[in-house]
Amino acid sequence: MAQEGSVTASAPPESAVYPVLAQPGGVAVQSPYQPQPIQQQQAIYANPQQIESQQLYNDISIKFDQVINKLSDTKTSILTQCQTANNEQKKDILEQLQHIFNGIDEVKIDPNIKPKKVEAPPQIQQQIQPQIQQQVQPQIVVVQQQQPIQQNIKYISDTWNTKIANNLLQFNLNNNSVTRIGKRGEWLNAFGNQIVTKGQYKRWEVKIIPKFVAKKQKDYIADVVIGIVNCQKLNNTFGGFWLGPMLGYGYYGYNGKKFHTKRQGKNYAAKFNINDQISIEVNMQQFEMGFYVNNVYQGKAFPIDARLSYCLAVSLCSPDYDIQIV
Repeated sequence: MAQEGSVTASAPPESAVYPVLAQPGGVAVQSPYQPQPIQQQQAIYANPQQIESQQLYNDISIKFDQVINKLSDTKTSILTQCQTANNEQKKDILEQLQHIFNGIDEVKIDPNIKPKKVEAPPQIQQQIQPQIQQQVQPQIVVVQQQQPIQQNIKYISDTWNTKIANNLLQFNLNNNSVTRIGKRGEWLNAFGNQIVTKGQYKRWEVKIIPKFVAKKQKDYIADVVIGIVNCQKLNNTFGGFWLGPMLGYGYYGYNGKKFHTKRQGKNYAAKFNINDQISIEVNMQQFEMGFYVNNVYQGKAFPIDARLSYCLAVSLCSPDYDIQIV
């Protein structure tokens, strides 16, 4: 990183010679420096409304699944109670169910709701309006290719989903971390926002930051489960994300085992510790996933379902850690 007061270096002389990186299995060669010509590229800007639209679509789908799961649980409970209920109580249940059934038809798109207009602040509008009046043809932004300038820009692999989270989880948006508050207890799950679907590849990076000073050897082992989960099954209830109804895939730092659908894990890899950086690699072209510990590959962990879409998941049972997405 450049220090304050430093001077940007001038372009190298044309007679200079620089190594060119070889292809895998090849040999590096020397190549004379050649100044790169200026190229024209059309500026492309991200559309925040499209990003929000996709997120809302995902939230609606998740909410439908939550309603269905809730009805399924309620059905089991009510049918059990109906075995000892009298006829009047059963008639009352039928009336309540009919009311819910009729209300389902009321869930629909309202054609009278118009999209919200997003306007720039007045001072920005004053600057833009004269430019719009003068502009006749679309502008092309000229991007000059120069030597890259290192800046204080940090690229992160994901952000936390704060909408679907238990109240005992606390998010720090400044350093992109999550922690558990209160005492040690049942597993609580936090999820990422990015979704990986068929044909895509994703690698998440998370770091386990202790909130204590380790005194014994066992204190260094991270009592955390990290992995992925079906993004259609997210909920904020207690219980590890690798169990029902989410049925995700996890890697447990405390014993190095992998977990999916069962409380008993299977042997997988080494234990991971506090201050380690864990990578979660999902390949939806080959439909498999694996983990890295400090960039050391631990091997294939699971085959995964090609029909599903996945997001990052971590589980905490202790308030002793911050889990940071990096």
